Amino acid sequence: METNTIISLSSVIIALSALGITIYQAYLGRKHNKLSLRPHLHYWFDNSELDNVYSFEVINNGIGPAKVKTFEVTLNGETVEERGTRQLSTALYTVFSGYELELTTSYLDKGNCISPNKSIELFKISFSNDTPISEREYKEKLNQISVVITYESFYKEIFKLAP
Repeated sequence: METNTIISLSSVIIALSALGITIYQAYLGRKHNKLSLRPHLHYWFDNSELDNVYSFEVINNGIGPAKVKTFEVTLNGETVEERGTRQLSTALYTVFSGYELELTTSYLDKGNCISPNKSIELFKISFSNDTPISEREYKEKLNQISVVITYESFYKEIFKLAP
């Protein structure tokens, strides 16, 4: 083989190797960027049995914002057809009928974003001292309700938060 041919082949091999490494670096960079914007929602229950106050929050512990796609509430497996804050309040008033209570609810609409390290209180229930409820009974009744949130990252990765 001639020297010119060897030099030409070496140049082609070096160029193809550089191209391969560049493509691989771009792949790793994109993978890193996806992970650096990945949200992670989870539920948080808070209660004070002593005060008869119970709350339910959704928290984004990820490092990227969570964009809500759907917010669904079911009661005993049946979808609650109400919309807005009435969706949760209808289910809660049904489950806790017979109790005197004060209730505040929130709603996550399609397109809402939950920033990293932020929480949204979905509901807070204050039971009257005339009709107190134990934590065990509260959890048993609450198990009749399911809140499912479908959300996505800014890279359009779809996630689902379900009990």
